[in-house]
Amino acid sequence: MMVFVNRNELDTITPMRGKKPIPVLFSILGLILVGGLGWLAVRYFVGLRNLGYVDSAIGTMRTLAANENKFAEVHPAIGFTCKLADIAGDSKIASGRNNGYMFEIRDCEATVGNRSNATYHLTASPLLPGMPAFCSDQSGILKADYDGSAIQCLRSGQPL
Repeated sequence: MMVFVNRNELDTITPMRGKKPIPVLFSILGLILVGGLGWLAVRYFVGLRNLGYVDSAIGTMRTLAANENKFAEVHPAIGFTCKLADIAGDSKIASGRNNGYMFEIRDCEATVGNRSNATYHLTASPLLPGMPAFCSDQSGILKADYDGSAIQCLRSGQPL
């Protein structure tokens, strides 16, 4: 059985015959471009959020160190405190976590012959990778470890 098809009917049956699929290619490239730009935008805004967390941690550390000195002046029999709740003005900071960082006071020690705490270490450890750790002690110097280790910050942190 032979079927005869008119040339005009053939064009209606297969409309892409003889035409290049450029619009499909542009659509795929457009999706790839938009997806790539979206990924870059997300990375950019995550970086900005992390920068805000770092700035917040530095400000919190400075405030806590100043409050630690005030506490020691007001309570000479106790000296420096080892409780964040004693010096944090915010309940979130007093809980130890704020804006991507965990805050701690450790190593409170009295000097020989003195019952009040004469030393302390204040640390801010990042909860997200790639962010610096911060530390301070009774000297009031704020230091940073850009690998994110609070212990390394206390040992050999770079002063800010």
